[in-house]
Amino acid sequence: MFLDYAEPLLQLPYENDLSIAIFILKLFCNKFNFFDESYEDNEHIDRIKFRYYLQNTFNEEINNELNEYKTNFTNEVKYYGEMFNLTNYFSNKIQIPTYENRILISKNFLDNMNLEDINKLNKQFLNLWITNFEEKIDINNLDVINILRNNDYKRDQLVRIYEIVKQEIKKKYNLEKYEQLKEFLFQRLSKFNRKDDINKLMDSIMDIKKLNLDICHKQNKQVAVPYATGL
Repeated sequence: MFLDYAEPLLQLPYENDLSIAIFILKLFCNKFNFFDESYEDNEHIDRIKFRYYLQNTFNEEINNELNEYKTNFTNEVKYYGEMFNLTNYFSNKIQIPTYENRILISKNFLDNMNLEDINKLNKQFLNLWITNFEEKIDINNLDVINILRNNDYKRDQLVRIYEIVKQEIKKKYNLEKYEQLKEFLFQRLSKFNRKDDINKLMDSIMDIKKLNLDICHKQNKQVAVPYATGL
């Protein structure tokens, strides 16, 4: 996501007009080519288009990208929840996932559990979890039989596993961090909500150009597109 790209840039100095200009250059150098040498001075900078992008399009792009990311999070939680028939915590129709799904859940979430999560689960149930008892069950194994017959016990253990799954998915997506990054970034860029503010910014960017600083070349490997086509 663009917010991943922006995160380290938000640690840059942001104290005066030149440091702010450097921040903006680094933030958008993969979208716009501010320093195209085929143009003279700053004639290639379309300030109206850049102002519109900064004040309107950019926020929309970030919100759309983050909303898609949230949708992916919701879909992944639902995907695993459907394995348990437990998309609702209070569902009474809980089920043990299929053997194939149990192995998938173990591989993605349970194999590297921390000690606190391990202590939440019964070892006998975990042993049953990774056993393909649907194919072959030892009727002489009373532990297995009792586990399968005890619906309250099964429900408790399955809910615990599902909670661990949801907890790990939340860690993976870390939505709170991205919301904070978005708000911080929007707050910084909100200072350019007037024409005069944009013009001052562009003047500072042109001053940076005169210093011949290597601002964008050390960014990631994406190629900057010509400014006029970057909208």
